[in-house]
Amino acid sequence: MNHPQLELIVAVDSNLGFGKGGKIPWKCKEDMARFTRVSKEIRVCVMGKHTYTDMRDMQLEKDGAEERIKEKGILPERESFVISSTLKQEDVIGATVVPDLRAVINLYENTDQRIAVIGGEKLYIQALSSATKLHMTIIPREFDCDRFIPVDPIQNNFHIDSSASETVEATVDETQERIHFATYVRNNQ
Repeated sequence: MNHPQLELIVAVDSNLGFGKGGKIPWKCKEDMARFTRVSKEIRVCVMGKHTYTDMRDMQLEKDGAEERIKEKGILPERESFVISSTLKQEDVIGATVVPDLRAVINLYENTDQRIAVIGGEKLYIQALSSATKLHMTIIPREFDCDRFIPVDPIQNNFHIDSSASETVEATVDETQERIHFATYVRNNQ
């Protein structure tokens, strides 16, 4: 029987931190390109309220962004869902509000649709228990993060797919360095 496949997409520092003060604490266009490529391949993205509002606010800083978001979605070429118990649909542009992750999974019941979980912390923690893959960008330095991916569920339940992982030269906050694109697959898959 088919069922949806949850996959996490996240970039982390050397301590598995991914956020600070509600923002991604680094800029790396190579990571953003990977995020775009992987999430477009998956086609369905789920995010928490804070991830959505951060993404929306960054996009709204550009001229004409609100109309572009309404027309193409918060993530163009992807179906986007925002998990929130407080946001109403009329408060959200370019995505569909749902009460929880289960609601998105139920939409794709009896299919093998892949669903990308793209943040934040609570959603990552919840999804780790049933995710089949993690698409992780590892930036090999510390950024004093206050949001983290828990290490134990990854170490205990996943292994690196070396055929889908690579180290690349990247620019992180204007510094050239090597970052690692790692794909983790759930054990026994």
